[in-house]
Amino acid sequence: MDQENWDLNKEQEGLNDKEQEVITTLKENKEGARELLQELLIEKENEVKESKDPARAAIELNVYRARLYYKVGTDEALEESFNDYEDAISQALNEGRTDLANQIIAEENKYFGESN
Repeated sequence: MDQENWDLNKEQEGLNDKEQEVITTLKENKEGARELLQELLIEKENEVKESKDPARAAIELNVYRARLYYKVGTDEALEESFNDYEDAISQALNEGRTDLANQIIAEENKYFGESN
């Protein structure tokens, strides 16, 4: 059993200017919103590639996306958020990181309620 700790407090950290801009433009469905989102996610994907633990970084990227979409709050974004949480959980389980998966499930349940 792994003993990884998921930093649930990370979700409480403030957003940087770029993240706030992406959320605002997506909420308001402004022109260029998808391009801004794509640019931000490419930056994050590059961090995954440079990580010492790319598997965990990929899981964290899905959780990051889930949190970002959740903050957008539109129906479409909430659906994407839920799907990204589910992807992160699947990735963690496939990597044998059960403790990590359980912590992500707890975070997901906090926002979407228990699905089981």
